Parts: sequence; structure tokens; C-alpha cells
Amino acid sequence: MNGLLLLALLATQRQPTWPTTVLTPGDRVRIHVREQRSFLGMPLPILRGAKHKGVLTVYDPEDSVVLERERYLLFHRRPPDLFVAHWDEIQGIDIPDGRDWMGGFFSGVGFALGAGLSLGLMDAMVCRPWGGSCFPFWKTVAYTAAVSVPIGVIIGSQSTEWKPIYHRRWR
Repeated sequence: MNGLLLLALLATQRQPTWPTTVLTPGDRVRIHVREQRSFLGMPLPILRGAKHKGVLTVYDPEDSVVLERERYLLFHRRPPDLFVAHWDEIQGIDIPDGRDWMGGFFSGVGFALGAGLSLGLMDAMVCRPWGGSCFPFWKTVAYTAAVSVPIGVIIGSQSTEWKPIYHRRWR
């Protein structure tokens, strides 16, 4: 049945309204949805984009998607809750695509440069008016990079890189 549907879509050259990648219950996914903002419990006339990650429990591409989301509160695992997204609310679906090693590396380098710039600014404003130099810029960048780049790589190895399989434009 799925093959006939894809052939019919190819024949009419229309894009499908749901992803053609086969998702099964038990897959980890991230879903982009439109949600209405609220203030003090009152709905506002503003929509925002939200991302929900979890394990797919029910996948019906013509009706809705149900996720079981894991929740944590200060490293304490709370019971999972179910999130139901109807198909007209879904703006995109992503699947895991490995670990984000390079993102962690570049965040460590960025932190080292930021720390060097901020300590260099402090050196220019505080230490140099009295004739000294507290923090030489390139030495500070080298010292902070020696610490922050490995930490960034470790953090990047624990974060997931996502691959989009379905995205729809906002209306």
C-alpha cells in the first residue's frame, strides 16, 4: 500500500504531507510544533516554535504522533509523560544522526577566545593604568583553550546531532 501511495504521489508530482522515511514506535525523534504562548495561564495571540524530544510510541502519519518524553529535575529522573501532536501542528521531524563532536570542539575554542578577550579587557582597564600587565592576551587564550577545548569535546560527545527528515514551512 505504501509503494502505491508513493507512486501516485510521484505521478502527480506533489510533495507528500508526511515524511516518506519509515518511522516505527521505539525510535528516538525530535518534533518541531507550533504552540500558542500564554501569560499567567491566559492564551496570547502569538504562536511559537517548540521542540520536543522523546521516544515515538504511536505514529500515524495522517492523524497524530505520540511521544514519551523523559523529564529530569536537577539530575533526578521523573516519570515520563506523553506528548500528543496532531499533524497540522507539526512543522518538522528530526532523527538522531550521531554525536556533535565538532560542535563541542568549536564551543571550547569560542569559550577560550571569549575568556581571553574578557580577561584582556579587564587587564586593559584595571592592571595597565598602574603600569603592569596582569593577563597577557595570547597566554590567557592558550591556558583557557587547554582546559575548555577538551571539556567542550566531552560535552559535544554527549549531545546529539539531529538530521531533519521532514520540514514544513510556517503558514
